[in-house]
Amino acid sequence: MSETPSREAGNAEELADVVVKAEIPRNWRSYVWDTFDKSPEERRFLFKLDTCLLTFASLGYFIKYLDQANVNNAFVSGMKEDLGLYGNQLNYMTTAWTVGYVIGEIPSNMLLTRIRPSLWIPSMEVIWTILTMCLSRCRTVEQVYAIRFLVGLAESTFYPGMQYIIGSWYRKDELAKRSCIFHTSSAIASMISGYLMAAVYRLNGRGGLAGWQWLFIMDGVISLPVAVAGYYFLPDVPEISKARYFTVEELAFARKRMQLEGREQRKPYTKAKFKKILTSWHIYGLSLLYVFFNNGGAGAVPVFAQYLKDSKNPIYTVSQINVYPTGTYAVQIVTTLAYAWISDSVLRGRRWPPIVFGGVMNIICYVSLAIWTIPEGWRWACFYLAGSGFGLSGLCMAWAHEICADDNEERAIVVASMNEMAYVLQAWLPLIVWQQIDAPEYRKGYITVTCLSVMLIVTAFVLRYLHRKQTRQSRSRPEPEDSGSRSDVQSVTVNTENVSLSLWPVFNSITSSFSSEAQSKPKMPVSYEEIVQSPVFRFLVGKQQKPMTIHTALVAEQSPTLRSLVSGSMEESRTGTAIWEDVDDDTFTRFAQFAYTGDYTPLQHNVALPPEEKPVDEVDNQEAESSFLEPPPVEDNNESLTPPPPNYAKSNKASKKLDLKFPPPISYDLAKTHQPRPNENPAEDYTPVFLGHAKLYVFAEKYGIDPLKKLALHKLHGTLCQYTPYEARHIDVVELVRYVYDNTPSRKAMDKLRRMVTHYVAYQAKQIACSEPCLSLVEDGGPFARDVLSMVLERVD
Repeated sequence: MSETPSREAGNAEELADVVVKAEIPRNWRSYVWDTFDKSPEERRFLFKLDTCLLTFASLGYFIKYLDQANVNNAFVSGMKEDLGLYGNQLNYMTTAWTVGYVIGEIPSNMLLTRIRPSLWIPSMEVIWTILTMCLSRCRTVEQVYAIRFLVGLAESTFYPGMQYIIGSWYRKDELAKRSCIFHTSSAIASMISGYLMAAVYRLNGRGGLAGWQWLFIMDGVISLPVAVAGYYFLPDVPEISKARYFTVEELAFARKRMQLEGREQRKPYTKAKFKKILTSWHIYGLSLLYVFFNNGGAGAVPVFAQYLKDSKNPIYTVSQINVYPTGTYAVQIVTTLAYAWISDSVLRGRRWPPIVFGGVMNIICYVSLAIWTIPEGWRWACFYLAGSGFGLSGLCMAWAHEICADDNEERAIVVASMNEMAYVLQAWLPLIVWQQIDAPEYRKGYITVTCLSVMLIVTAFVLRYLHRKQTRQSRSRPEPEDSGSRSDVQSVTVNTENVSLSLWPVFNSITSSFSSEAQSKPKMPVSYEEIVQSPVFRFLVGKQQKPMTIHTALVAEQSPTLRSLVSGSMEESRTGTAIWEDVDDDTFTRFAQFAYTGDYTPLQHNVALPPEEKPVDEVDNQEAESSFLEPPPVEDNNESLTPPPPNYAKSNKASKKLDLKFPPPISYDLAKTHQPRPNENPAEDYTPVFLGHAKLYVFAEKYGIDPLKKLALHKLHGTLCQYTPYEARHIDVVELVRYVYDNTPSRKAMDKLRRMVTHYVAYQAKQIACSEPCLSLVEDGGPFARDVLSMVLERVD
């Protein structure tokens, strides 16, 4: 693999760490739409994702449900009479489609974890389109059965597949809205189907075809462009996406977002994985939830349309029979979107309350319809309000994605299983409880769906309990920072061609003082046994490409970026070797020390020849020339700025310790973890010490190693607090500033390392900012000059 793509990927991952936040403070705008409180870069990414993925998903599901609804509409609009369907043939048609659908779902979703969804799903869409148009040429009911079976088989790839893909891109505060918007397209299709049938019925007799035949032809005409568009618009999943409309940085955003949600990437199927899936409560509990939802409504047959068709007083026209029931789908659309917005925002991601509410509405409506002898107005109200129980699919799927987040293959299989088991029941249940001969009262059907709605509510509460128990267990499970998984390490040696570094077990004493911010970083626990049993990974370090090695399991533990490098699909993973020409020996050695022990030893200072001291009056003259940088005089009552500028000596004697406003990034206990040695005279060159910390920070930032980045920042902060800015050693700080500004990104929000060193220079204005090396750096202009001037002005103000 060439160095340039690898470097671009590293920069993209670095930018993703800054742009994508684990937690975002919410404001009122996020309740309107969840992208409004995110960074401009993430909003742009989500706009592209919504435009392409959500549009294709919604249009694809729209045409699928348009076909399903059109079968019912065609049946009551002439197909029944033309083909002589006076028994339970409508139910048999539904069963034939369901059998094909059930057979294809789980195999299709398993294939999606191995091949590109952007090839598989659109191809099946094209096949589905051709088969749908073939329905218009059927002359016997047996032909209809055969075509409906194949249509179901082709269609089985779409809904569970798109739910899996949606769950691979969106975060918890976004997922329910997208899943429900996707599902809402089914209601829109059912609604439009009635109007479409009413319009297409006018073509009755044209070209020798009946109106219902034209309906299936129009389905195909609408579907084909959408199917072909899928080859371009479908973005696959983040880890393999090659979508042309995303930049490299945006794909890094997507991977970072899923990492923060704890959603695993694709991994091979193994016997152990299948055993884990089949012995977990996830697949059984979530499948039951979806079975009760999907069959807990009267969507299997057109109950409202049948009621209108059988009405004798008044008698409704074909147009009215097709149009009036669309109000049910209007209610479904409104309630589905309401559930999604409330669940993602007001309920903070809780899915069960809207599911319970939908079940209660089902019970109210279907108990009333089972009684049947109720006021006519209330009967119509029940037909319409029943739509409030139709819109729970997106919430059920969102809940499944969150429960199965830590196993990508389980998530794919569970989502398919939920849909499949629901349709397994749907394949035979309508034949028993929704028999056409019972129309329009359907007493058995209404009683059955009432019982299923009760079970839906019970299952939702059980899953709530199990999910909360699972969450508590995962939070209490020891992470590598908290556990003593490496406490048995007595001495570990990192052997290289020319380097042998003895390390000691200080890991536990350091990590005990980690803040909650550090603990929130998701890392896979790696035991000492796993480390020493894993193969070593070879790094060719520096311009001389010096070979150095670390155990692969330990490198993979440090960050997702390094995990991809050593155990992913990159060329380095295959060869077991990576070239790091931009990393010097000292930086790599301290990275290795940190990887094995959780700490690193700072570089030592050099000893320079003692410089000639300048007289005090010369120092005073320099101070006079730079008096514009002095802070306002401090009153005798000790009221001063916060923090107060330090009172520096006017000679090369030691000045007071620095009191930086910038806080340490992690609440380490300095007494335990880092006691920086203060410089004692101008002959001590601290440039290597400063640059050692800074280089580790830049390295950790590039490869997403947050604990190392915070530790390096913390140690540099402690060293600066102890450092005496002797005039002869101002160059130490200037070299630190030069390195930091050459190797950290310029952004609107200043990088933490830049902010620290600039803050130091600004608060050492008397001692450093007016020295010749620093003035030379300022005269060069650029971001440092702007930043340090801004901080000095803040101090003056």
